[in-house]
Amino acid sequence: MRTGKMILTALVISSTAAIAQKPMPATKGFTQLPGGVEYKIAYNKPGTLNPKNGDYVEAHMYVEVDGEMIYNSRQVNENKPVSFVMTQPKSKTDIQEVIKLLSEGDSVVIKFSVDSLIKSGVDQLRWMKPNTGQKATYFVKMVQIKQMGSNVGSNSK
Repeated sequence: MRTGKMILTALVISSTAAIAQKPMPATKGFTQLPGGVEYKIAYNKPGTLNPKNGDYVEAHMYVEVDGEMIYNSRQVNENKPVSFVMTQPKSKTDIQEVIKLLSEGDSVVIKFSVDSLIKSGVDQLRWMKPNTGQKATYFVKMVQIKQMGSNVGSNSK
């Protein structure tokens, strides 16, 4: 069970490169990136520090598919944010394309095609329904950004 959670955490955070495909029109109220990833800023806290490659990021996130929560960082990480290092997005379908737009305190909703995730080469998990137009919805709250070579972010938690 823990291994499954760790794999899902890696899927949520890691690059999700996909075979190029024509994106569907954006969901109303969402902005669509060239690779088809859609996002909507839910809360925009004033700030100018956005994560760059090599920066250490801490965020709370959860993922819903078909109305069911399949990942909750608070549950799997003892109510602490998950942390990861920002890397160069490997494709236009990488959710880090959206994460890099955030500053500390911001919240975003990201929608991502499950078909694109499968086409990127990840193992198909039990909840994935290929060729149905299924989308995963990520809810992300940026907690802290630590610049490369820095010990603290721009704001305190």
